[in-house]
Amino acid sequence: MLKEQYKQFQGNSWNILKMNPIQRTLPLRMRFKEVRIRHLEKQLDYQNELLKNFMELNDKERSRIQCIEKIRKSMSMSLVRYSKDVEQKKTLAKNMANNLLDNMEKDFASS
Repeated sequence: MLKEQYKQFQGNSWNILKMNPIQRTLPLRMRFKEVRIRHLEKQLDYQNELLKNFMELNDKERSRIQCIEKIRKSMSMSLVRYSKDVEQKKTLAKNMANNLLDNMEKDFASS
């Protein structure tokens, strides 16, 4: 039963002195690689968490900037309308002043 179970290992030399240095240190190197991989995974998880936090902050700031841009556009449009109204009222006031002066000159000239 055991012969059949371990038949695949038949003919392998388990004498550690006959192994080359790479074969001797293979389990150690694999363990160090596993530790390194776990360390890198933890670093990657931490960086992903930081990235997620920064993306949330970035989204909040982006929405705030978009809101400010909308307010600026509406204020700019209001300012343009207000300046047009002021210009129209200035021209109307100038015309009224000119008409008043013309009427006064006509009154003085006719009297």
